[in-house]
Amino acid sequence: MHGVIFNHMIFRYVILCRLISLLLIKILVQQPQSAVVVP
Repeated sequence: MHGVIFNHMIFRYVILCRLISLLLIKILVQQPQSAVVVP
């Protein structure tokens, strides 16, 4: 059971990382001026 929960957490983490990356890309595309502030 512990392995299943661990895998589920990793799956959620990967999805969150993808969503955050997509949001950052959208923000950078919409506001190119803020690209210098974001590392």
